[in-house]
Amino acid sequence: MRTGDEKIALMYREYGRLGGCKCRSCPHLEAYGNGDCTRTWYKCLMFGTSHGPGTDWRIGNEACGAFKIDPEDAKRCGLYGEVYRRNRGLRREQVPEQLPGQIDVDMLLNGGIQ
Repeated sequence: MRTGDEKIALMYREYGRLGGCKCRSCPHLEAYGNGDCTRTWYKCLMFGTSHGPGTDWRIGNEACGAFKIDPEDAKRCGLYGEVYRRNRGLRREQVPEQLPGQIDVDMLLNGGIQ
């Protein structure tokens, strides 16, 4: 699961920052609640949504440039969820750092240890 900092960083990379505004007043932010109204969580429609906590959104973030995009235009152009779709596998694809003294598989396959 991505952290809140990673998610907003992807949005800043895609749309830039919008100083002076917060996500809480963005037209693309949607609030959800449980049946007894004891908990509220938020999702950024521009980032993308899921049925789990992985796409929950911090409303105190500084807003990204998507704040200025009209919601109807975003829906019509298919922008809702595009950042999540393009980047959801990004974390899993990272190659773990090799530890000192660890044998490299490529080295074994290309002639072994000298």
